[in-house]
This record gives sequence, C-alpha cells and structure tokens, in this order.
Amino acid sequence: MVVVDRLRRGEVETAAKILADSFLTENLFMFMFEGITPEKQVRATMRWFRTWISVFADQGEIHTARVDGQLAGVAIRMPPDGYPPKGLRKLRFMFGIITSVLRMAMTSGRAINFPKVAGVIEKAEPKEPFWHMAWIGVLPEYRGKGVGAALADESVRLINSGPAPGWFITFGPNTRALYERRGFVMEKEVVPVPGCPVMWCMRLDPKAR
Repeated sequence: MVVVDRLRRGEVETAAKILADSFLTENLFMFMFEGITPEKQVRATMRWFRTWISVFADQGEIHTARVDGQLAGVAIRMPPDGYPPKGLRKLRFMFGIITSVLRMAMTSGRAINFPKVAGVIEKAEPKEPFWHMAWIGVLPEYRGKGVGAALADESVRLINSGPAPGWFITFGPNTRALYERRGFVMEKEVVPVPGCPVMWCMRLDPKAR
C-alpha cells in the first residue's frame, strides 16, 4: 500500500538521494550527463536536489510516498504564494543553485546549460499565481507500483482545493501521460537548448474555476 504524506525532519538527505537516483534515467539529465557514470552523476546532482528541498521544506509541501514505511518517491511542490522565493529564502535559493550548477559542470560540461534551461522555463511559466510542481522522483525498484500515481493524485487534490492552477514541465513522455490522465493539458512544446530533448509545459486548472 502506498501512503502519501509530507517530508519529515531528518529526511532531507534521503529525499535528495531518491531524486538524484530517479533522475539517472530522465531525458534531460541523460543529455546533460551523457557518458558520465551513474555514481558520478548522483554525487554531482545531490547538492541541486538538496537545495530545492531544504529551501522549500518549511512550506510543508514536499510530498513523500511510502511503501511499507519505506520512502519510495518524493515530489517538491510550492504553493502559489511560495514561488518564486523572496527575501532571505531567495538568497539561500540562488546561492544553492549557483553552487549546484558549478558542481554539476565540474562533472559534465553540458551541465552549464542548466541556467539556460531554467531561463526558458521561467519565460513559459504562468503569469498568475500557480502551484509550482518542481520535481518528482520515484526509485526505480518502486516504479509501476502506483507510487508516481499516488504523488500525482495528491498534487491534483491540492490544485482543486483552491483557485490557482498547477503547472510543471517534463521531458518524460511517461510523466506527461501520467498527468494527462489526470486532466493536465500540454500548453507548449519547447527544445530549450540545441540538442536537448523536447520539453513539455503542463497545466491543470482547478475544478473550482
């Protein structure tokens, strides 16, 4: 049975490792780290995911999926008033992102393109307040067991509880299909940097609208 709850104190490192492991086979990260061993990629991306989790954890919307009590999946979701970050949170975030990109670029030269991809994403984001669905990852051994679906259902529940839409980007056709089955629509298709896989911008308007 899959149980969805929120990240607990002391789980930041475990959650970052789950995301780093799960993105080994994600299209964008496969492009950025082509030819790099899985072990090196995980070490290079841990700081990136740790930054996202630690900066936004106190908003209470870092979702976790547990199977028999074991962490199997993680989803980082920021509420409409929480993204983009402001004040000291923004400074923490920017410092973490810059140092993370430098760390990744030391492992793979292509990773220096992450800020370019982020710029394309920022331009595509909704202009009104929205639920920002930043990252979702499921450990390989738990895929196909309803973990990703449970995390997706929780995101839909949150979006339908208020007036703001939910929005995210994905480079994965399976992820796109998972969320389209829950009512998300593909707004835009973009190739953010030359040679990069295609990126889909996905949106769900709440039923209350």
